[in-house]
Amino acid sequence: MGPNGQAQYWAADLAGAIDVLFAYYDHSYIAPGDRAPRVIPTSDPRDRDICTWPHSSPDSDFATVGDIFSRITNPERKKAFDIRALMRAVVDDDHAPLERWSGMAEAETSVVFDARLGGYPVSLIGSNRGRCRGEVSPHRRP
Repeated sequence: MGPNGQAQYWAADLAGAIDVLFAYYDHSYIAPGDRAPRVIPTSDPRDRDICTWPHSSPDSDFATVGDIFSRITNPERKKAFDIRALMRAVVDDDHAPLERWSGMAEAETSVVFDARLGGYPVSLIGSNRGRCRGEVSPHRRP
């Protein structure tokens, strides 16, 4: 719940922690006799286009997620982008993702979502910062 180094999810109080717990159970619970968590119906079409999903980041001039992959706006695929915007575009829009370690949102680390994709429970892992090859973080210099 708090900054004790043990929690993967953050909650402001006990009621919030219970909400997070039940959201996680909805995502991952395997009922007796089942082999996997249950698939939940989604209203997202299987063939939806994520390219029109909005992308908003102060460090980026991309307007949509599609701009990240565009040969015009990102010809060498080396411009930084918001990985959370991309991940939210991919997962089911009608099931809110749970983000692990969200308190470290500005840290140079991974972004981990427990979410639904086509109604199936999935975990997505993305790099928090897009860096050019060979670029060294100023925090990792000798």
